[in-house]
Amino acid sequence: MALFIGRKDILDKMRNYFDSEGAGQRIFVLYGLGGAGKSQLAFKFIEESKGRRYINWLYKITTAIY
Repeated sequence: MALFIGRKDILDKMRNYFDSEGAGQRIFVLYGLGGAGKSQLAFKFIEESKGRRYINWLYKITTAIY
């Protein structure tokens, strides 16, 4: 993976959310402007979570017509 810098605050929120007690499926949505680093953030979280979590990643691109 390429060098990943920053976004520690969001990665910490994701870790805390998925590591918290309770059973069942958990969903975390990353949203924002294109090019903001959402995919890289998701890849970093997945890379750090290997072997500890079962992750399904849904990639959604929305096109708007005005």
